[in-house]
Amino acid sequence: MKKITGNAIILNYPPFGGGKFISNGLALSKYCVHIDHDAMTHLIRFPDDYEYRLHKSLSTIPNNSKEGTYWRSKYELNNPLLYGQGIPIFNNYNTKLISQCLDAGLDIFAISHFSPDKFNELTSKFTAHKIIRLIKFKKFWEIAQQLKKDDEFCPNWNESTGAVYNEETYNVLHRCGWPTWKEFEDVAFDLNKIPNLSDSVLEQMNEFYYLHHSTQPMFIVDVDQTYFSIKKLISLFQNLYNWLGYDDFNQDLIKQFVEKYVNFHKTYN
Repeated sequence: MKKITGNAIILNYPPFGGGKFISNGLALSKYCVHIDHDAMTHLIRFPDDYEYRLHKSLSTIPNNSKEGTYWRSKYELNNPLLYGQGIPIFNNYNTKLISQCLDAGLDIFAISHFSPDKFNELTSKFTAHKIIRLIKFKKFWEIAQQLKKDDEFCPNWNESTGAVYNEETYNVLHRCGWPTWKEFEDVAFDLNKIPNLSDSVLEQMNEFYYLHHSTQPMFIVDVDQTYFSIKKLISLFQNLYNWLGYDDFNQDLIKQFVEKYVNFHKTYN
């Protein structure tokens, strides 16, 4: 398949891990678009319509916890006709709209959960991409899973983490010479960043763990250390804007968005 020319921001995280929150916060910038057909269509024509951007992002967060069970069906932006289930389905219609965004200089988001095969397939679709990987998310995941547990799709912890990207499974698989789980997670599962691993250890670990194979630029988000603090989230988005080269960071817009998000999750925190 021919690669798509342009910049994709690939969000790598587990279901209920908080990845779409990142995309909706970054979509407050005129340089990218929401994961949504209608938003793409509008923002190609009016990229600096910040009022529309804020309304779209705020509309993805339920007003109270009772509405949380309908989060995926009524609030989340996850257009399966545009992106498929976790991996884009690039038929002619989708490719045309995505290409229009990229031709207009707008970054798009693509979602990859913790499946190395799908991650590698997705990263191969674009001539250029950057990766935002979420780690250390168990506390947040437990809250999000409770908020959405009555919805149609509700994977458990093991399923959400791709069966192996969790401490419990890692400790079962762990062999002599392997790094600790903390050491592994601290480098966002990139074995290339752990010094002095023997060839035999690398071979053993590569049987199960190969999210590190991408060499593209990557930004790491520590979810549990960040998502429960409005101040930390504002700082996170400012750093992400700088990393992506976006020069229109607006603290007031970001604050409105993250305040609603944090307050909604306080129900179970």
